[in-house]
Amino acid sequence: MTSPLLRVDDLHVTYSGPRGDVHAVRGVSLEVASGETVALVGESGSGKSTTAHAVVRLLAPSARITSGHVRFDGTDLATAPARRLRAVRGYGIGLVPQDPTVSLNPVTTVGRQVAEVLRIHGLADRKSAATRADEALAQAGLPDGVAHLYPHELSGGMRQRVLIAIALVARPALLIADEPTSALDVTVQRQILDHLDTLTASAGTGVLLVTHDLGVAADRADRIAVMSQGRIVEVGTPAQILHAPKDPYTKSLIEAAPSLNTSRSLVGAAGEPGALVKHGAAALNPNGHVAEAAPGRDGREAGRGRRARSWRVWREAARNERPDGRPRASPPPREPDRGRQPDHPGPRGPRPPQGVPRPAPRAAGWSARSTA
Repeated sequence: MTSPLLRVDDLHVTYSGPRGDVHAVRGVSLEVASGETVALVGESGSGKSTTAHAVVRLLAPSARITSGHVRFDGTDLATAPARRLRAVRGYGIGLVPQDPTVSLNPVTTVGRQVAEVLRIHGLADRKSAATRADEALAQAGLPDGVAHLYPHELSGGMRQRVLIAIALVARPALLIADEPTSALDVTVQRQILDHLDTLTASAGTGVLLVTHDLGVAADRADRIAVMSQGRIVEVGTPAQILHAPKDPYTKSLIEAAPSLNTSRSLVGAAGEPGALVKHGAAALNPNGHVAEAAPGRDGREAGRGRRARSWRVWREAARNERPDGRPRASPPPREPDRGRQPDHPGPRGPRPPQGVPRPAPRAAGWSARSTA
């Protein structure tokens, strides 16, 4: 049997803080084969990004690997010296960071940043590195001339493509993509992921995809690893994870994913509105509407048997309904008061009766003294 490209065994990562140690990763084990895409999914704070960054030892200064092994190309990266790590980063393992805004050098053109990877690893000289950088940017879907621009001159989607070009220009065997589309809109997300799939499939690159979006994981990954509280609780194919989850956390994660389940109801068995408080905003579908609401004032027909109602509309309807469910009678429109103005005090005292001219305002004291 062919050995996996990446094997993580019983990895533990700890953060040191003023209130003591925080065990962010607790015994994580996973494998990634060549040409395989493994998605690491879970809620925010579950340890996904820490696990991904621990593979290449790019952790925060307060974090450290306390135990475990990260085996890649015959080397245990968890204990490898700094020189070996520098040879692996960028050449053997490429990394697409989470935020393109802070991941690029603001005072260097993007073309030079892509070419830098080739020059550091001795894959090209200055002239050929510039040419290959232009090719890598074009393969990432960027137009001609982008290599001479600075990061602030590019949109968010273009900056993300630059990061993909940097990560793949040396044709690494493994790519770690840490939330590569979290800061982008849905249309650009699909374009970025499509380019990423095309580039990695052509080179047979293994991919460790970190994401909180189960829809993206189900669409792009060969296997999904579900992570919770620093541990991997379940691993399987997308069909196994989505249609036959075993772990209770996986089931709750799927139930809370609006991109996968838009047919559940926000109301409980008795149709109480407190279900929104119980389940939180994750119980809303992408449009913020209630789907298949229970019978009652929150379950009226919305056309062709659909029962959908946003909570804002439901609140407005509640204001206009009587306790017996019938609509409240609208109050008669108020007629404009065409009489005299009310003589309630205003900011400068009571209003004078109509027809009486206002007295001229007296000059302020400081102006009077200044003219004396």
